[in-house]
Amino acid sequence: MKVAFGIAILLLASGCGVIPGVLPGDGGAVESPPAPFPECEAERYAFIGQSSMAALGLNEFGQDANRTGTIWVTADRVAVDVGPAPPGAPPLVQEPSRMVCAEWPDGSGMSGPVPDDWQPPVADAAPAAEAFPLAPVLGVVLLAVLIGASFLAFRDGSRTDA
Repeated sequence: MKVAFGIAILLLASGCGVIPGVLPGDGGAVESPPAPFPECEAERYAFIGQSSMAALGLNEFGQDANRTGTIWVTADRVAVDVGPAPPGAPPLVQEPSRMVCAEWPDGSGMSGPVPDDWQPPVADAAPAAEAFPLAPVLGVVLLAVLIGASFLAFRDGSRTDA
């Protein structure tokens, strides 16, 4: 029975990594491809993915709004570097704003400002139910099978079969 107990402890210890929130981690951060333009470099994004700007409710970009590509929308305002001012002119300063950047399959792209109150269309929908983690269930089933097999294999041999 000590063997079964040891196996149970090992299974529980190895299963902790698959249960969200048990071990410290990065909080569910998702790696994303780098933004194609420096004006969309941000720490947080409201949206990153394959879509068209029209599908995201960003129709103010003309015909490009209907093109499908990789879209980045910053979650926070970013300051856009507009470059040096011409000699004798006042410095060029642009008000920080949320930005959208798109990269099309042919490698071209565009960027532009987004209203501060813009939210992805799915933000209005009810949140989807999280999938039940299957790994802990499989670990418990495996543990039950191992304990059962150990019981049958190492039971008292007082019974004789003829």
